[in-house]
Amino acid sequence: MKFSILSDMNLCESEPNLRARQIFQDEHAKLAKNSSASYVEIARVLLNLTSLKPILEKPNFEQVQSKGCLFHFTQNLMKKLVNCGLKSEYHKNEEFSKWFRSICCLALVPIEKSDQLFEIIMANKPSINGLDKFLDYFVGTYFEGLYTINMWNHFETYDSPRTNNYLEGYNYKLNRHIVISHPDIFRAIDKLKEEEVDLSIKYHKALNKEKAPPRN
Repeated sequence: MKFSILSDMNLCESEPNLRARQIFQDEHAKLAKNSSASYVEIARVLLNLTSLKPILEKPNFEQVQSKGCLFHFTQNLMKKLVNCGLKSEYHKNEEFSKWFRSICCLALVPIEKSDQLFEIIMANKPSINGLDKFLDYFVGTYFEGLYTINMWNHFETYDSPRTNNYLEGYNYKLNRHIVISHPDIFRAIDKLKEEEVDLSIKYHKALNKEKAPPRN
């Protein structure tokens, strides 16, 4: 019965939604390979789903903008720097560490000035072995490559979060309170009800400028 219901539901879905479902299933299967190439391919496919964007986003969120996490952006650049054998150089060479941080700060400058500022950064590039490999990664992945500058630039993200750290923290809190790894639907619903009550109390206390209750 379960499978026949799912089949009937699929028949009722629109063609774009069915296409999206198939794409996500195909890409999910690639995750099992657990290789960097498969992750890059998945990112490429998802970023190119422009025809599905109105269906997936626009009906309920007219002004939605997809943004990457600033923390993970800088973390990825640092990981690549280490991968290129430049970790010790970063720690012992102050000028080089400043230059690297200027690359990271491109995420915080006006987009229309990014090309000009990148040229200035490149004009001051240190002569260090392995640095060209790092720059190939940065340009090919972020500046002119896989992720558009609108995705990772946060100059205009001044009134909303620039990272997803708060989401990861909230997810950790939920997992810690639920205890078990795979809760059934009823346990999950009960926990979400508790969270709704807790957040409602905190919200009204904040409106009344009262002291927030202690953290759980």
